[in-house]
Amino acid sequence: MCRNNFILSIIFIFFILFNTSYAIDYSDIFIIYKENDLKQFTLKDSIFEDNKIIIKNKNSYILSPIIKLPFNFEECVPSWNIKCSDKSSFYVFVRFEDGENQISPWLLMGEWGEMSDYKKLKSYLDNSKIDGKFENPFKYSGISIETDYILSKNKKFNKIQFCFIFDPNCEDTIEFSSLNISASTHRGDKKLKLYEKTNLGKNSYFSVPFRSQGWEDKKISSEICSVVSTATVMDYYGVDIKTAELAKIAYDKRYKMYGMWWRAVQSAHQYGFEGYVRHFRSFEDVKEYIDKKMPVIACISVNKNDISDDPNYETDGHVIVIMGFDKNGDILCADGGFRKEEDGILSYKREEFEKIWFINSGGIGYIIYPTKK
Repeated sequence: MCRNNFILSIIFIFFILFNTSYAIDYSDIFIIYKENDLKQFTLKDSIFEDNKIIIKNKNSYILSPIIKLPFNFEECVPSWNIKCSDKSSFYVFVRFEDGENQISPWLLMGEWGEMSDYKKLKSYLDNSKIDGKFENPFKYSGISIETDYILSKNKKFNKIQFCFIFDPNCEDTIEFSSLNISASTHRGDKKLKLYEKTNLGKNSYFSVPFRSQGWEDKKISSEICSVVSTATVMDYYGVDIKTAELAKIAYDKRYKMYGMWWRAVQSAHQYGFEGYVRHFRSFEDVKEYIDKKMPVIACISVNKNDISDDPNYETDGHVIVIMGFDKNGDILCADGGFRKEEDGILSYKREEFEKIWFINSGGIGYIIYPTKK
């Protein structure tokens, strides 16, 4: 009896130590509102038709429902699919609520197209019947808009709501297909405790057409890794668009950059693709897409000595395309930072890629795929 108790005690201790060493110390949730889910949205001068919201009149708006998360989030990464011409424009606002019913004003999350002067827009908003106060600042009581994601520094907010304000210039028609939200109790610059099954994904890969950042417009070649990666995946699915053309659409005038996450997804949507931005936390997440022959666009960050084959390489942010796993189970990628295909198709050691993507960058990735007809 004593011997059995001793063995059980050892097993229990091992179980505790194992979970202490490899426990995942964060929570994630990924939510997509599309098709019938869009019936939950509040519409002004818009209609729900063919599983989409159709916006036809000037100064229309769409309000998402108040979305309650199962935790107080620290980082939230939204994206959306809105089909519109180059004459269309819209603003995206977001607001938050904590457990004590403290509601933030509407904060500006992003904008698309040539919108009217913000002061005129604010006057319209103030006179509209939309609940809440609209403000231009990007920060409020410990929460802030950090270019393309939302950061809550005191982690007290667990409700979120989006408002889309449209100015389609009279006759233009806009189609709203989805709102996508990836939220987490973890930020991308903290150390994660990850447990990885090393037998996942060996010798499971496919090829994508290679593109280099330096092939078309050398003036922006150092800034368009996100655009090149997005164009590469579009080309893989049969839509061959010039990288420079896609770059014009993806460019954000407010931040003067090409690499905003939601804009990559939104740009691809103009050419017949659905997509979203989400957190990836393990190669199990990646394998689900690789098994379906779907490339994964990964946002990585590399410090010196992170890559054993190139210890001096470092970057605050770079975007590449994951094509699968080689015979050793390492990560096979297309990297548009190289000029030649023989250099740009390469593999990263699995444990090193885990560091530069999951740990250094929080596992941010895009998925884009052709719209079902």
